[in-house]
Amino acid sequence: MPQSKSERPHKRAKPEQTSRKAYKFSNAIDVRRALQNQDQNAQIEALSALRSTLSIKSGETVAPQDERLALVVQWMESSSGAHDIFEIWEGMNQSSSLSLLVSLLSSVLALLSSHFPYHSHGIPIIKTLLSPKWMRKITSYLSGSNELILVSLKLLNSISHFGGGRERKTLFEAFPWDTKTLAKVSHMRRKGKGDTEDALARPDIRTYYFFFILSFIDPETSSLVKSTFLEQQRDIFLSIFKGLSQDSYLVSP
Repeated sequence: MPQSKSERPHKRAKPEQTSRKAYKFSNAIDVRRALQNQDQNAQIEALSALRSTLSIKSGETVAPQDERLALVVQWMESSSGAHDIFEIWEGMNQSSSLSLLVSLLSSVLALLSSHFPYHSHGIPIIKTLLSPKWMRKITSYLSGSNELILVSLKLLNSISHFGGGRERKTLFEAFPWDTKTLAKVSHMRRKGKGDTEDALARPDIRTYYFFFILSFIDPETSSLVKSTFLEQQRDIFLSIFKGLSQDSYLVSP
């Protein structure tokens, strides 16, 4: 006998939808309490909800009075260098959970980069990320799932553009340019992407990689870093122009 509309099972809510309802972050205490939950499932839900709360759209301007920025600043004042996140990261190895962490850090850096007075809260995070241990982790993710590759490249872009590129020289020196997966990443376009899609609003893996490479020669980059990059990584720079005709006209230089 067919089920009536009232008897039909409801669709399961997506994890992020559930998280948004379950968590509300009004201050740093709320953030730290949620992240310190020892139940791994609850912790993942908290990370998902926090990522949604702090998410920034591509090209979005963050006002000085933005609630997301205020929350991040207050959080960093009580957990310098995003210690909470790195502590959780140490014990995680599931790809989907790692994607949440990496994506969250990218949003945190983008918010702190938006106004000079808050750069001091972002520098300790970047210093940790650029250390050999964490840089190895990030670059190892470039051979992971598509989602993990994408958010890792997004994080690398956040580091490169932080504070107008103030840590770009250190990033250039710390990044392992001999990573074999770079050649593969440079060709990973989103399948089914049409010409009408705004590639800048929702970049794919190749586009994030493209932006990362170009950041080392943009106007904010010092002449020394530009010349060193082009001298030492000439092949990598030239490789991004292969297949350029297949890219959106919005991305092509």
